[in-house]
Amino acid sequence: MAFYRMDMAAVSTAVGEMQSINGQIGSALEELATMATSTLAEWENSPAKAYYQSKKSQWDQMAATMNSDLATASQALGGIHEAVGQGERYAAGLWN
Repeated sequence: MAFYRMDMAAVSTAVGEMQSINGQIGSALEELATMATSTLAEWENSPAKAYYQSKKSQWDQMAATMNSDLATASQALGGIHEAVGQGERYAAGLWN
């Protein structure tokens, strides 16, 4: 029979860090977009501007997917943390 052990404090920390990182990624992307927009103002009627905008659309879609996937992973890990905690509380209650 396999024996598994979970460090509940480490899991809780990981969930918090995942949420923090997700926020940091979003902030960094917003900052990059702001900087790029100010630079693009100088590129009126430039083929480079049209190319950038098409690539930015792809980038935005990928960034949204990454954000969603990280949020899903964070929620899943939080759910695992909660389920294991409930299981431990239930098992401890059997001894009372």
